Amino acid sequence: MARKTIHQLFALTIPEIQEVFLQTMQGVVDDAILDQMIVAIENNDAEALFKASGFTPAALSPILDRIEQSYKDGGLSESSLWPKRIVTPTGVVRFRFDMRNTVVEQDLKQYSSGFVTRLTNEARSNVRMVLQRGMLAGDNPRQTALNIVGKVNRSTGKREGGVIGLTVGQEGWVANTKRYLEQGDSKYFSLKLRDRRFDSVVKKAMADKRKLKPSEIDRLVTSYKVKALKYRGETIGRTETLQSINRGAAASYAQAINEGTLKRSQVTKEWDDVSGPRTRRTHRKMGVTYGKGKGIGVDDIFVSPSGSRLKQPGDTTLDADASEIVNCRCIVKYRIDWFKGL
Repeated sequence: MARKTIHQLFALTIPEIQEVFLQTMQGVVDDAILDQMIVAIENNDAEALFKASGFTPAALSPILDRIEQSYKDGGLSESSLWPKRIVTPTGVVRFRFDMRNTVVEQDLKQYSSGFVTRLTNEARSNVRMVLQRGMLAGDNPRQTALNIVGKVNRSTGKREGGVIGLTVGQEGWVANTKRYLEQGDSKYFSLKLRDRRFDSVVKKAMADKRKLKPSEIDRLVTSYKVKALKYRGETIGRTETLQSINRGAAASYAQAINEGTLKRSQVTKEWDDVSGPRTRRTHRKMGVTYGKGKGIGVDDIFVSPSGSRLKQPGDTTLDADASEIVNCRCIVKYRIDWFKGL
């Protein structure tokens, strides 16, 4: 099979991971046990409510499988650029990227664990927030449960309009959306993810100083949640594709160095900011600082003007700020001095 460039891998993988994420979240809410959720709400048991919602680490396996494949693709794509026969101080070798290599396995395990923990914590927090809001608003347990996992769409037979899969911040967006509609607040029209098809209905209600019906608000909030989940899917697709492919590429060097195929001193890495109007200011500056001819050691750290530290674009292992990671398009360019040390 012909080698795909890193940019080709990004273009192919982003929509695939986005789709797998959406399918996985759909599977979670479709498996929700509604009657147990209602009992948990009646008992004010947030943990039991979370478990009954259908969200478990095991449910994320389809996403992890696709992310692991893109990690592998990154390693294979990068190492395919190397000579088939590599001269080392101990002889000529042929390198093969191995997902079962100890270094690679440890890195992938850490990466997968962080991803699962992040999504699980988000889902658990959202369930708690909806439970609290439901109790304060006096919603009946069934309504609160449906606010978490969504109602079944009669035309599709699938649940939609829940908060499972959203970030904690996005769950807050949903709460604001409902409040704006209930209060007739024109801030509603500043929401980018609102369903614009119903703008005229909302505007007329506000002009007539008429409160929207609960059914109208419910429909608009449900539509907002659906769009918010798709937006989250896009973000997951871009962010996890970036991280997994860049991390896989880095793993190919870690494996080669660990096996003695390469020496650390032979490899340098540069930050390619993929210049364009959407490129972050900090990343453009990093492209200048660490650009062509200004590479750093393969194990060294890129430092953003914001202070965030990253091993490669999309890296989360050093607690870089989310503003440096989400929807980033930058890549690492590695350079190998094949004759150094020979």
